[in-house]
Amino acid sequence: MPNLITMPTEHELAEMSHSELIACTRSAFLQWQEKRRLGENTTAIRQVFFAYDNEQLKRLKRLKRYAGMSQK
Repeated sequence: MPNLITMPTEHELAEMSHSELIACTRSAFLQWQEKRRLGENTTAIRQVFFAYDNEQLKRLKRLKRYAGMSQK
């Protein structure tokens, strides 16, 4: 499988731009689904996907919090 994604560190996640984070999340998800389709062990790539996905969720929560503050 080309361009296998590895587990990012907290620092790597923090340094990623929004577009990089989206691309990595998508790639990890597609790799996870491909492994499922092939009947391979998905534990590692699933954890990688959730690391990227959780970073996106953190950023979204932060954005919502700041947006809520600006409306007051």
